[in-house]
Amino acid sequence: MNNHTVITISRQYGSGGRELANKIAEKLGYKLFDRQIVHLAAAQIGIDDLSEDNLRNLENNVTPLSLSFIPFFNFGSRNTGFNNDVFINEAKAIRQLANDNDCVILGRCADFILEDLPNHYSFFICAMMIIEKKEEKKYMMANL
Repeated sequence: MNNHTVITISRQYGSGGRELANKIAEKLGYKLFDRQIVHLAAAQIGIDDLSEDNLRNLENNVTPLSLSFIPFFNFGSRNTGFNNDVFINEAKAIRQLANDNDCVILGRCADFILEDLPNHYSFFICAMMIIEKKEEKKYMMANL
């Protein structure tokens, strides 16, 4: 039986969820996982060398899980098999990380994937519009 504590954090854009996840992981001494999960999933489907640009491209081209529930969404779209492979392997990586570590997992539908774990705590972080705009501006300035 897995006795590890896993905290999953989903967030609204501009809410400061990433910063909160960092603080929680730091204070609790837990590992924080986010983009590493995409690297693990990519390795499992045979993408060996994933640069930061390729990683961003992969993240932006994988259909979000929520859209797969919309009837006829995938009708006529390409690469749905690849998207499914990425999601399935991300889910495997998330389950393995949760099985091996006390950790904080940011995004990646981890709240859904781990909903059956007894020591799993899920949080959704949102913010008022004024805070979102401030965070968005800070993010944009940092990435110029």
